[in-house]
Amino acid sequence: MEFLQCRGIGWQLELAQAQDVFVEDSRLDYAVLRIEKVKGHLVLSGCSLREAVITGDVSNVLFTDCDLTGAEFQATRAAGCDLRGSELTGARGLLTLRGATLDASQASSAAAAIVTDAGLLLGD
Repeated sequence: MEFLQCRGIGWQLELAQAQDVFVEDSRLDYAVLRIEKVKGHLVLSGCSLREAVITGDVSNVLFTDCDLTGAEFQATRAAGCDLRGSELTGARGLLTLRGATLDASQASSAAAAIVTDAGLLLGD
């Protein structure tokens, strides 16, 4: 299944089983994506998911060059999730992404979000 250059601002999508789904160059800001199970891959490439809520099984989900600014993750599984090349500034729920892959350039912005999610306070 393919979605190309879609505008789904505020879109609510629930996938009981995502099997080889490809979404490219789509604007899904403020969307709510609920994924029960991924079979094969779910690829989001060049998509804007600003302030989106992404829940459920994100294992084998590839976020390639996506804007995930302010996104909230509530993952139940994340092994095999690949976030390399995507913008994570202000993302929440990164602690639920255990097993996901980040690149080195994302580490500093992810670290600040993880510190906040863990309830730790940064001092001067």
